[in-house]
Amino acid sequence: IVQGRSGGPSTTGSIHYSTADTRTLAEGAIRRIELGNAEGRSDSADPLDIRILQLNDERSTDAAFSARVARAMPPLFGHADVTTVYFAVLVSCDRHDPRSTLPAAVAATNSRDWRVRRGGVQALLLHAQRGHSDDAAFVALLDDENPSVRFDAAHWVRVSAIRVGITPNLREFLQSLEPQDEFAMWVRDLAVLTTMRGDELLEACKTGLHKGLDTQRFDVLRVVGHRPWLFAELFPNWRSGDPGAAKSWIADQRTRPIDEVLEELGFE
Repeated sequence: IVQGRSGGPSTTGSIHYSTADTRTLAEGAIRRIELGNAEGRSDSADPLDIRILQLNDERSTDAAFSARVARAMPPLFGHADVTTVYFAVLVSCDRHDPRSTLPAAVAATNSRDWRVRRGGVQALLLHAQRGHSDDAAFVALLDDENPSVRFDAAHWVRVSAIRVGITPNLREFLQSLEPQDEFAMWVRDLAVLTTMRGDELLEACKTGLHKGLDTQRFDVLRVVGHRPWLFAELFPNWRSGDPGAAKSWIADQRTRPIDEVLEELGFE
């Protein structure tokens, strides 16, 4: 802990690997934070206590402790320390009941402080990984005024769009956004594409594979690879004959020219 207070780069390793029981440290950390909240001293929380709680946020964390930590975090969103705010927003996600803490993550993305909004992006991602998310809160940040928040949001919207798609009811909202940089603009267009279904999606992907920058065309190819029915429609003569294997095969082709990859797939 002395090493941790020094701010050295080995803080995480020192606590996680040199301490036999991180839960004992976590119990002490949450008690101090809860006491500070009760006494109106949330802004005096020790940044190291938040890091200890973040290290303890593992699958083995029981439901009662996870909920206890989640309830104690929102008062810390206004903390003066940047790192404390970031990790407080992260551990505000209840591992066992993410539905209950999703509103806090969404509220973080609406904060006036860009540091809190950036932490909110990561919190939304954790909620999504645990089965509950809010696509509208994610995509709204594509138009955020802060470039760091915008980039983080664009990165995760892009991943989500490629893998599972964006819900169709958000198409009109997406189309109304005017992102302030090219990457976020492309992610918006990609997200709009994945709100489509059936023949409309098929035709949009055909167009997307023909037009745009190589990286953008490859993103469209990745969208196709995550949807076996779509892959089978666009590349019926692929040598593998198994659309389900396309996702991993496409991922292995990222260093090749997109035209070369499409030629191998038999795309016309």
